Amino acid sequence: MKEAVLIGIGGGTGSGKTYFSKEIKAIFRKYSPILINQDSYYNDQKSIPFEIREKVNYDHPDAFDYSRLLSDLLLLKNMKEVAVPIYDYKTHLRIDSKQTKPSYLVIVEGILALHFSDINRLFNYRAYISTPEKTRLKRRIKRDTKKRGRTEQSVIDQFNRSVKVMHNTYVAKTKKYSDIIIADQADKNRAIEDIKNLLE
Repeated sequence: MKEAVLIGIGGGTGSGKTYFSKEIKAIFRKYSPILINQDSYYNDQKSIPFEIREKVNYDHPDAFDYSRLLSDLLLLKNMKEVAVPIYDYKTHLRIDSKQTKPSYLVIVEGILALHFSDINRLFNYRAYISTPEKTRLKRRIKRDTKKRGRTEQSVIDQFNRSVKVMHNTYVAKTKKYSDIIIADQADKNRAIEDIKNLLE
């Protein structure tokens, strides 16, 4: 049995990782791709009071359930079904899981998708989306106020307090592990062509 092709998409918050991942999914729809969001694998925090959950640094590597993500990707790599966690951003809790059937193409996107070495080794191709900080903050404000019940000021405060620091400390450094750094449409086109060659 053939192994699945795993694509890792990293980059800062609001960089366009999800958008590009969905583009890849649409372009290669004949393979029925799976899109895995690293955010689904935030640690389960049912034992922690809400007021403490709110203060957790969700841009730090320790915020993620690395072991479960690694385990699930190993299963998907070997064309086996997994139960992907469903995470609620408003309560900071894992509320359920979704059975996900295997696919020949698996796309994994997240700020630290390229951070963990064991996971990185599973990827057949790695892309890092490079986007200016001002653009990323603007997109994060729009997303978090619309979809996650946040106020604009709380998003800005969090960005300045921890997101920016974590980006410089961890996220930006993962670009050195990528096969391509995407900064414009030409880079996107090249990445899509590389993925096409992998699949064929």
